[in-house]
Formats: sequence, structure tokens, C-alpha cells
Amino acid sequence: MKAIRDLGSVPIITWEPWLTDFDVERYPSLRKVEERDKGGLADIAKGAFDEYIREWATEARNNAGLIFLRVGHEMNDPYRYPWGPQNNTPRDFKAAWRHIYNVFKAAGAQNVIWVWSPHIAYGLFDAYYPGDDFVDYLGISVLNYGTVASWSQWWSFKEIFGTHYNELAKFTKPIMISEFGSLNVGGNRSKWFEEALSQLPEEYPLVKAIVFFHYSYDKTTTQQPLNWYIKDDSASVRAIIRGLHNWPAGVKPSGKPK
Repeated sequence: MKAIRDLGSVPIITWEPWLTDFDVERYPSLRKVEERDKGGLADIAKGAFDEYIREWATEARNNAGLIFLRVGHEMNDPYRYPWGPQNNTPRDFKAAWRHIYNVFKAAGAQNVIWVWSPHIAYGLFDAYYPGDDFVDYLGISVLNYGTVASWSQWWSFKEIFGTHYNELAKFTKPIMISEFGSLNVGGNRSKWFEEALSQLPEEYPLVKAIVFFHYSYDKTTTQQPLNWYIKDDSASVRAIIRGLHNWPAGVKPSGKPK
């Protein structure tokens, strides 16, 4: 986090509860490895991982400056992560979230911005929402997979995000596009980026932050790794710059588009 701040940026941490990774010698009260995921969030809420959480909270408190903390993202997705609904109830997720929040609060970590990040395609937002007092931002992934798999197609930013915007807006929290990107398979990626950014912020005024998903070896959804890099795609880079410079004068970046 210090290195990120030295670059002039604010750190964003996606904190994933991989409960099977914990060393039983250090945490002897934990259940057997093969049993931990089932009901694992309830164990968090009961305090089974408090020693570890307090360490994080203390480090966060002592690390000067703001930290965005995105805990247990996409908790409503029943396919991808072990903290999802295949192993835990919405009530367990909310209890775990509030418990982690309260441990941080007790440690004096007031510099943490809490980002609640459900999967936009699986809904049940009300069921998984921890409550206004425990959430600062909504974090939403907007990833266009194009035609890379049988379950995907070329969807626009509006089709992925815009159709759910009003449902998210009712929480009256600022929104972060916490994973923003498009593959270059099945459509015009540079046009996708330009159209997406041109629609912000006038159409979606609650969106206050965008985090590019700039990862070259993504194996979370397909057997073959996916490359989300844009740094070598000059057409997309130019389109992103043009899209940003279409923003209203009060929010667009300084300088001229190239």
C-alpha cells in the first residue's frame, strides 16, 4: 500500500476469504480443511478468524491514508468462489461482513472505505446488502467477454450495467466500476470503450470511480487464460482517451485528447 501511495494513487484491496489456506498449527480451533468452506462465513461471524482479521485491521489503521476494501466480492455467484451461495446463506454473508467491519472499527481503522461488490448478473442485492451503516461504496464488475465462450456474447456497457443501474441506485451509495474491461473477441473493442465512457457520468451519475481490469492471465472463468490488457492496443487507448474527454467540463481530465 505504501508503494501505491508513493505513486500518488489510493490502494484498493479485494480481500478474498479463501478459508482453506489457513494453517491449522497457527489456528488450531478451525475445522478440518475439507469442511471449512461449508458455512465458512458463519464461522467468520462467530469470531473463528478474529486473530487474523485484527492483524489486518491494525495494519490498516497504522497505514496512513485511505484504503478501499472490497471484501468477499461476487458473494451472490453460485459458481465461482467458495464463499458463494453454494456454501453460505445471504444471512451468513451479512453477519460475516458486519463482524469484520466491527473488528476494524474496534481496532480504530477509520481510514477504510468499505466496498460491497455483488455480481451484477445474479441479483438478490437486497438479500446480500449488509446495511447502510456498513457500506460506503457499491463495487460492480462490468466485463465484456465477447464471444469467447458458449455462455457469452458481445454485450454493450449499457446491456451489462445500464439495465441494472436503477436497481443499484436505490441504495443511494456511490458506485465504483471495480472491474472494467472488454476482451477483443467478437466485436469492436475500441468502440466498446469509447461508448461506455461517453455514457458516463451523465447517464450514470452515481458512478464515482472506474478501475480497469488490466490482467493478462485470467483463468477464473475459462480453461484457457484470457488477456484483458489494453496497454498494447493503441486503438482502444485512443478510444478511452476520447471517451474521457467527452465528459462534462467539470469532471473530464485536463489536457487535450491525442
